[in-house]
Amino acid sequence: FEFAEVQYYFFDRDDDEPGAQVAYVLLSFYGPPNQQMLIESSHTLHACEYRGQDNLRCLPVTEIISVVSMQPLPRRPEDPSSRKPLVCCREVRFG
Repeated sequence: FEFAEVQYYFFDRDDDEPGAQVAYVLLSFYGPPNQQMLIESSHTLHACEYRGQDNLRCLPVTEIISVVSMQPLPRRPEDPSSRKPLVCCREVRFG
């Protein structure tokens, strides 16, 4: 699985079914989890770098399988990156 931030939703025509509409989402995908943090946390801490508009993809909304909260993680002193990683905190459940 991959983590992404929703930019916006929109409808478009369905090529397979004239007159029908399909809901799409424009997503900004995060980078892969920091492997050292993932291993040290027994695969519970998914610290990913936010890439903004560098990695956009458009998909049908049906491709979204879960909603999570991504929160800032303090940068480690040995991390040379100027960007702060974000961490997947928990699933957000509705209903």
